Amino acid sequence: MERMEEFNEAYGLARSQCNDQIAWALGIARVFGLRVEETTGLYRGQLVDTLNNGYLSLTKTKGGIPRDVPINYPPHTRRLFEKIVTTVDTPLIFIGHGRTQKQAITRIHNWIYTHRNKFSTNDQRKLTYHGIRYTYRKWDV
Repeated sequence: MERMEEFNEAYGLARSQCNDQIAWALGIARVFGLRVEETTGLYRGQLVDTLNNGYLSLTKTKGGIPRDVPINYPPHTRRLFEKIVTTVDTPLIFIGHGRTQKQAITRIHNWIYTHRNKFSTNDQRKLTYHGIRYTYRKWDV
């Protein structure tokens, strides 16, 4: 199974489980290629700005160097961001009341690990969050 197929299976599984935050994290990694720390540190306002500007501005990055991530997203990606913006009522998308960023990161990694056998058939090549980030530019966005 190719990476894109694995991604689609994982994304579909998260959606079928009504696990919005996992699906959102996978979708954001797919479109932007963000590190898991960058994803879980996203503010709702950043996605609002992204919808308006066509690029995501990151300030909390590895190495502390701010960067803008341009996107040419298909309509379904815009709908994903619009859903996140209208659904989330806290400033941070993945960190709610009483949850830390480390807990959000662990939750994402644990979900992928726990469900990997449902969407990854190749023992040599298993989908990881970092793998989605690493290969996102190779996929036809």
